[in-house]
Amino acid sequence: MNGCLQMMNEGLVPGNRNADNIDQELRDRRHLQFPSNTLDMGGSQGIKACSITSFGFGQKGAQALLVHPRYVLATIPVEAFEDYVRRRDMRWRLACRSFSEAMVNENMVSRCIKTQPPYAAVEEMAVLLDPDARF
Repeated sequence: MNGCLQMMNEGLVPGNRNADNIDQELRDRRHLQFPSNTLDMGGSQGIKACSITSFGFGQKGAQALLVHPRYVLATIPVEAFEDYVRRRDMRWRLACRSFSEAMVNENMVSRCIKTQPPYAAVEEMAVLLDPDARF
């Protein structure tokens, strides 16, 4: 997902330098591309959306569709956009201040570091084997 966000932000699609043996049947598909070099899609204006598919173990899969913020934010009224910008800037300033303070105070971990699970040791097997267990 981070790679897709970077592609939308920069407009660059990294090539797969190791893609030297693409199956001929896949190469014949005109809508599929297997670049071995980086493609410049026209800067940050070039990529409007990305689709990510992940196939996990046990047939647990997921798909995410990412749309460039300029297209999502263009659908809301001007007042809502201005409110969003104001709140986003406030969050960004707070995050920068928090990060700077943590760096200066050498305290990057602001909460207690957990050393034990949130259940008693005798309950471990029951909790781990219960699909409905929540903490």
